[in-house]
Amino acid sequence: MTLANRGITSPPPAGVEHLRVDVAELTDARVVLGRRHFDVAVLTSIYTPWELMPWLDALGDSFPHMVLTTTAGVHASGIRGETDEESPLASDEECLTRGRGHYYREKIACERLARRHSGRGRSVTVLRPNFVYGPHDYNPWVWSVFHRIVSGVPVAVPHASARVQLLYVDDLASAYRAAIDRSREGFAAYLCAGGEVVSPRDFLAACATQCGRSAYAFKPSDDQCREPGLPDWMRAECAFNTGRIERDLGWKAATGLNTGLRRAFDWFCANTESLGLQPLDLTPTFSLTDAIEIPPIAGDAH
Repeated sequence: MTLANRGITSPPPAGVEHLRVDVAELTDARVVLGRRHFDVAVLTSIYTPWELMPWLDALGDSFPHMVLTTTAGVHASGIRGETDEESPLASDEECLTRGRGHYYREKIACERLARRHSGRGRSVTVLRPNFVYGPHDYNPWVWSVFHRIVSGVPVAVPHASARVQLLYVDDLASAYRAAIDRSREGFAAYLCAGGEVVSPRDFLAACATQCGRSAYAFKPSDDQCREPGLPDWMRAECAFNTGRIERDLGWKAATGLNTGLRRAFDWFCANTESLGLQPLDLTPTFSLTDAIEIPPIAGDAH
């Protein structure tokens, strides 16, 4: 096994070869790989077609199977009910109207580029995870909710009808293992999502249970919708159907929401200082006066 990254995170386990490379500056993957041959390449941190192209150029010679990570956010956001792999992808126009719109647009471009390079003995498997959380998460989606609850600051919930469906990091790891074993030639994309779909209120109650105190929620005005502490997944009104990956690869999320939040909160408490979180103050735009109290779940304390 070989790990290629910039070398700024934890060192690889014993026995794993480590290649230092920055994909944003890579022009030829063959220079990095030399004469090595691999059964599969797993690309977890490719964000643009320009980062992907060097690996695709080396695909036929160096590895017959590639697993590429994009995001469930490649799908159009106006879908209600359930989203599956046949649901339409977001248009360029829609991507640019979303927060992090360029991120979604580039991920769609990566998928299209990978599809063109599949076939003729090459296999490309794309995983489209939804919102991933857990220890070592560098995105503040769940941390911001914990931080607000323990600070007594309300969480903005723009849509009470939103559907919250998170994916715990260990389940994403098991999805990678399942994708690595896919042997069919050609291109296949799979949504990869947690098994529980809950309302924002139920999600905040579960978070409050881990924090040991009530959460507070309020509906923001239009000009407050970009205030800190408003995760994108509080807006989604669809659930992700994982039937295809269950049928094809035998994968299904195994970590329940309460279990995942408990593990995430333990890590949050142990690493608050390293996360650089500062004390939060109540401001006029986030007032407890207009907020709804959501108590912890009785009998399910951390």
